[in-house]
Amino acid sequence: MSLALAKIMQLSDSALPVGGYAFSHGIECALKMGVIQSIRSLKSFIQGQLEQVADFDLPYIGSFYQNETIDEIATDYDIMMTNEFVRLSSIEQGKGWLRIIKQIYPDINLSIITKLSTDNICPPHILVVMALTLKQQIISLSDLCTLYLFMQLRDQLSAAVRLGAIGSIESQCILAEIETTFPKLLERFGNKRAGDAVRTTVLADIMQANHGMLYSKIFRN
Repeated sequence: MSLALAKIMQLSDSALPVGGYAFSHGIECALKMGVIQSIRSLKSFIQGQLEQVADFDLPYIGSFYQNETIDEIATDYDIMMTNEFVRLSSIEQGKGWLRIIKQIYPDINLSIITKLSTDNICPPHILVVMALTLKQQIISLSDLCTLYLFMQLRDQLSAAVRLGAIGSIESQCILAEIETTFPKLLERFGNKRAGDAVRTTVLADIMQANHGMLYSKIFRN
């Protein structure tokens, strides 16, 4: 087994405490507002989220990975995070990632990320810190994008389980099914860069924007 694979297995493990399980990515709101009413609509909602990741998040990861004017890209990414609930969750998870990564990989250089924060260029969004830390390891861009997709999928299914929409075994069946779409999602990404990033799943954005209006909630977005 390669060292890169071992690192990916560790970083994708649900035991890694980066705080992702505090967020539902809009699923809690979608369930309570009746947007998700069946297993089929749940899978459709999650697939739409992942397609938006391929269209919006992965191009930014590609630019960070290739060292393309990091300050400008980081500023642009922060500006594009117009949904305050999503923005705050992204920063919170990014801080969690930094706390963990500098302990398990102390050789990683965090100076660029520190400069982005101290110079008020960009706060430590999870996407930014993942890209800038893991590119220093022996992880390819393709593997990094796959890891990011998996974490998004895993966290959404975990939220659905805790909200009582599906059971644990059913969530694993859905995970195995949606995982098969990763090659097409990576093809959809197609090595685009930050200038090509677009948000394509309006429904997911609306659900996350309305999360704060819920009378009661267990997730932060």
